[in-house]
Amino acid sequence: MTTTEYKEEKLICGNIITDQVPLKADTYYRGMPLTYDSDTNLYGYSATGSVIFAVYLGGAQETSRVLSTSGYGSVIKSGELYEEGFVNDSNVALTIDEDFKAAAGVRGFHIRRK
Repeated sequence: MTTTEYKEEKLICGNIITDQVPLKADTYYRGMPLTYDSDTNLYGYSATGSVIFAVYLGGAQETSRVLSTSGYGSVIKSGELYEEGFVNDSNVALTIDEDFKAAAGVRGFHIRRK
């Protein structure tokens, strides 16, 4: 007898481009929109979502990651994402509106409803 386990994906819904980027000290959750600070050369949480440069991805089994100092982490740099997969810096679902989608679209993110 063979069993198949299906993982429900809340964030990724198509092709994505990933990268390892320098992150500021913070707690990171899968689906957090990130901005880039050219003064510090670090990525960090984007509270407004008005300028999205990346989305935190993390490791395969990782639910959160705490960096007490800056470090590198896996992020999505562009691609197709579900709106229900975005979270804030408390790991609470973000409400995605058209302004957010438009800002993300400029950076190569296509955000879709499930």
